[in-house]
Amino acid sequence: GVLRERGLRPRADTLCHCRYVDKVLDAARRELAMECDYVREAQCGRIFSGLLHDQPRLNCPAVYDALSTARVLTTALVPGVTLEHTEDMDQQTRDTIATLIMEHTLRELFEYRLMQTDPNWGNFLYDEARGQLNLIDFGATIQYEQHFIDHYIEIIHAAS
Repeated sequence: GVLRERGLRPRADTLCHCRYVDKVLDAARRELAMECDYVREAQCGRIFSGLLHDQPRLNCPAVYDALSTARVLTTALVPGVTLEHTEDMDQQTRDTIATLIMEHTLRELFEYRLMQTDPNWGNFLYDEARGQLNLIDFGATIQYEQHFIDHYIEIIHAAS
């Protein structure tokens, strides 16, 4: 696999003492393969652009197909700072950013059933001049089946 070819295949006993190390490694291999599939990532970026077309506070950069290949993804350069650079902004701005992310996350899961699952805060660029959150890096996008979402919402209702 990819991990073995790169010399990254860790020994099971160095990861953790659990019964599911193989499943964890399999998931990591799948996610790494998704992250390196730029054709898929471009497609996911275009899908999100379409989904967000009516939300002026959220933006996905345009994909330049003529300049993209299976090995290179070219998108528009979008302005903004990563979230760790927003900590000195005023409370209202930080609340706005948090609200945008929370609302978007809930729409991803329950409305679109399509979620950008990379937990890197660098994938959100806040453009203070426009009050807009730019979303980048759609390599780890996952489509969820309706039955999964139905069960998930049942758990939320049961816990509330």
